[in-house]
Amino acid sequence: MAKPRISSAFVTVLGGLACLAGSAAAVRAADMPVNERETGPVAVTDRLRPYYDPAGIRYGGFVFLPSVATSLFYNDNVTASADKVGSAEFHIAPELKIRSDWSRHQVDVYGGVDAVRYSDAEEYDHVDAIAGAKARIDVQRDFAILPSVEFRRQLVQPGDSEALVTVDDSVMRNVLDGRLGFSKRFNRLWVAGGGAGAHVSFDGLDGVPFEESAFPDYTVGSGSLRVGYDISPMTAVFGEAVLNSRSFDEDVFDSEGYQLRGGVRFEATRLIHGEVFGGYLNQDFDDAGFEDISTYTFGGNLRWFASPLWTVWLNAAREAGVSGYGDGSSLVMSSAAFGVDYELLRNLILSGSFRYVNNAFEGVDREDERWQTRFSAKYLIDRHWNVSLDYKRTDFDTDAVDVDSYVQNVYGATLRFQY
Repeated sequence: MAKPRISSAFVTVLGGLACLAGSAAAVRAADMPVNERETGPVAVTDRLRPYYDPAGIRYGGFVFLPSVATSLFYNDNVTASADKVGSAEFHIAPELKIRSDWSRHQVDVYGGVDAVRYSDAEEYDHVDAIAGAKARIDVQRDFAILPSVEFRRQLVQPGDSEALVTVDDSVMRNVLDGRLGFSKRFNRLWVAGGGAGAHVSFDGLDGVPFEESAFPDYTVGSGSLRVGYDISPMTAVFGEAVLNSRSFDEDVFDSEGYQLRGGVRFEATRLIHGEVFGGYLNQDFDDAGFEDISTYTFGGNLRWFASPLWTVWLNAAREAGVSGYGDGSSLVMSSAAFGVDYELLRNLILSGSFRYVNNAFEGVDREDERWQTRFSAKYLIDRHWNVSLDYKRTDFDTDAVDVDSYVQNVYGATLRFQY
C-alpha cells in the first residue's frame, strides 16, 4: 500500500507526545514515594519570594491568580529556512490560575490565551490557547491519586521543536490529553504508575484550507508501572514497564511498543538530587514499509543546589518516533539538556540553558541535529510587576538533500502584570 504524503511537522509531535503519554503518569506519581514531602533545598526558580510573589484573590478555600503579559520579540528567521525572513512579533497573553488552599488534597485549574501578531509574516498571525486542571487526592498518608486533563491549541510553527522541515501550510494543532497516576508505599517498598492518553487533531488557521492528508489526526495511549525499593533513606532502586499504542487516521503509521527500564533515584548529598535509568525499547509498526525499532533507551534528570543562589540541572532521554519524511520512516530521538539558574539579587534571576536533539531516521539516509541555546534575565519590580529579557538561538543541521539547515535567533522583552 502506498504511503500518503505526511507533513514532517506532525511527526515529531508524535514522538514527543508518545514520550509524554508513555512516561508522564509514572514519573509524576513517582515524584512522591521517596522522601514524599521534601523540606530540603528549593530550586532558584521555584523559591517563594514573599515580597514579590502575587497575593492573589482569596475566595473560600481557593486562591485566584490573574495575570497578563505583553511581549515584543524579533525573529530573524520566521520561516526556519536558508532563505531568512525576519519579523517582529507582538504577544498579549492573559492567564488565570486557581489553586486550592487546603490542608489535604490539592486542585489546580488554569487557562490562558496568547494572541500573536507578526509585522512581516502576517500569514502566521494566530491565537494559542491552553486550559487544564490537575489534582492530588490524598487517600492516605502513603497513598495518593494524581489525575489531570489539559487542552492545548497551538500553531504548528516552522522550526519549532516539533518541526523537522519547513511548514508550508498555516495549521493549528489541537491536543486533548488526560492522565491518571497513583503512588502507594509499603514501608520501604513503593509502587507508582498510571495511564495517559492524548488525541491530536489539525485544522487550517482561520479556516484556511490545508492539505489534510499531510496532517492526519491521531491518538496515543499508554500505561506504566514502576516498583521501587528504598535501600537507604537517600537512595531507591526501581524497575519500570511502559506500554504504548499509537493510532492514526492514516493507519500505515500505527504502531505499538514497550519499554523495560531499571534505575536509581538518589540524593547523593542533601544538595544533589536525581534519577537515572536505562533499559530496552521496542516499537513495532503495523506497516511493513517501516522498520521496527529495537534498541537501548536511557533517561534521567539531575539537580545540583550548588548554593542558595545557584541551581544547576541536567536531563536526558531517548525515545522512538515516526516520520513522514519521503515515504515515511521510523526514527530514534535522543536529547540532552543542561541549565543554570542564578539569583544575582533577591529580585533579579539569570538563567541559561543548552539543549541538543538528535533524530536518527531508520530506513532513509537522513540524520538531524539541533542545538538550542537560551539566556534570560527576569527582574521582579514588586508584587504586581516584573520584566524579562530573553534570547534564543537555534542551529539546525541535516544531511537530507531536500531539507534546509538553518540558524534562527529570537530576541525579546516581556512586561507582566499579576495580582
